[in-house]
Amino acid sequence: MKKIIFFDGDGTLWYPKDTKWSTQPHDKYNQPNYRDQDFALHFVPTPNSLETLAQLKEKGIKLVLVSTTPHEDSETARQEKIMKATSLGFDAVLDEMLFAPNHREGKGEVIERVLAERHIPKSDALLVGDLYNWDYKPAKGIGVDALLLSTTYQKDYA
Repeated sequence: MKKIIFFDGDGTLWYPKDTKWSTQPHDKYNQPNYRDQDFALHFVPTPNSLETLAQLKEKGIKLVLVSTTPHEDSETARQEKIMKATSLGFDAVLDEMLFAPNHREGKGEVIERVLAERHIPKSDALLVGDLYNWDYKPAKGIGVDALLLSTTYQKDYA
């Protein structure tokens, strides 16, 4: 059994309500009406994500959000605060929320650092994400198992 599971955020754990989980959600943050309002007004959990995380947590598995952000550190802190304050409920089931640098290998770098700091073997880790080049490939590139969710927008957003 895995000891730690890393999850992507956008498209994996939550998505913008108006996309109905059918178009890539990542650029929504740059739209003015998304940036200055409550996260929960625009985003909803993906089906069964909260329930699944709660079951994994009950089994003692460490659950970590690792999300790529194009924003500076101050903006990253703002995003984390907004997410924790929302009614989406992820703050109750995730053990940690981390943000990766905005390049394709960023998540792999963060995962590798976390595993080294906690002395967890790569074989005991898993990443779950929705994009091949930004989630699956960086994890596999450092030797961590990865699960790629199938989406309708994935082919358009490599």
